Amino acid sequence: MPAHWDLTDTMLDQILSRYRAWLLTEDDWVMKLFKNDFTPTPGTVVGDYTEATYPGYLPGTIVNADWLPVAVAAHVASITNSTKTEFFANNAGFVSQVIYGYWVEDDSGTYQYGERFALPKTIEPGDELDVTAVLKLATYPNP
Repeated sequence: MPAHWDLTDTMLDQILSRYRAWLLTEDDWVMKLFKNDFTPTPGTVVGDYTEATYPGYLPGTIVNADWLPVAVAAHVASITNSTKTEFFANNAGFVSQVIYGYWVEDDSGTYQYGERFALPKTIEPGDELDVTAVLKLATYPNP
């Protein structure tokens, strides 16, 4: 088994562009916030996450028709969704809750990917958290 392989930026762009073209034809996906101090890695499953529970929290929607074209920088290809997923907290009923990131499931509930925020976000009563979905593809090892 090779210890390292490399894909050119052009190939990363082509692969993610084809995946994006497929996504644009799919039903919308679901985004869920997680409150446990966890970093997604290859092999992560839904059971690794603890879903947010603050009053008012509901899973959000990723509009698959709104994925922007591929961008490549530093050997990482990414697509960003132009529609932010919004999460709202009730005005009362809790003190605060720390959110570490999000994970995404397709329309059949199958885990697709997760992302940890660069910095955790604390949700207070009455807050709105807007999350931009980003999907990345990188050469190995990830830069």
